[in-house]
Amino acid sequence: MFFARFLTTHRAGVPALVPILIAAGCNYDITAVPPSPSLTTIDVSVATTLMEVGQEATATARGRDQYGVPVDIGPNTWTSRHPEVVLINPNTGAMLAIAPGTTEITATVDGKSGQRTITVATAPSVRVNEVQPRDASNTGWVELVNTTSSAVDLAAWALIDANLANACP
Repeated sequence: MFFARFLTTHRAGVPALVPILIAAGCNYDITAVPPSPSLTTIDVSVATTLMEVGQEATATARGRDQYGVPVDIGPNTWTSRHPEVVLINPNTGAMLAIAPGTTEITATVDGKSGQRTITVATAPSVRVNEVQPRDASNTGWVELVNTTSSAVDLAAWALIDANLANACP
C-alpha cells in the first residue's frame, strides 16, 4: 500500500527507490534447515517392575530425539541404585532380584539417562509348579512345590475349579 501511494505521488524518485525496495525484499534466507535429531530422552522398559527374589528379567533402553521420535542409541551402561536388591549387568541389562526392597535401575548413553523403579518381594513358600487338567478319564492333578526348607501345612487348603461342585478338600 505504501509503495503504491509513493509511486503515484513521487514519480521522479521511482527509479532510485525500486532497486532499494527490491534489494530489501530479497535480503532474507528462506532455506532454514531444522536442527538435526539429537538424543534427548532415554526410555527404560522391563517386562515387570514387580519381581520376586531369585527372578531374572532384562531391561531395555530406547532413545528419543527432541521431537519424540525413536533414535538409535548404541551401547548403554546399566546401574542399580541398590545392587543388594537388584543386580544388573552393566552391558546387557540382565537383572537378578537378590533381596526384598525397592531400587532404581538406570540406563546411561552419551550423558543422558533414563530410570525405572523395580520392587522385589519375597517369593511365596508354596508355588503351583504344574497343572494337568482333567481329561476324558476324569483324572487331573496339580503339583505344588515348597520353595523353603520348612514344612508347609496344607490341611486348610482346597482346590476349586470353575465348577464349584468339583472342589477337592
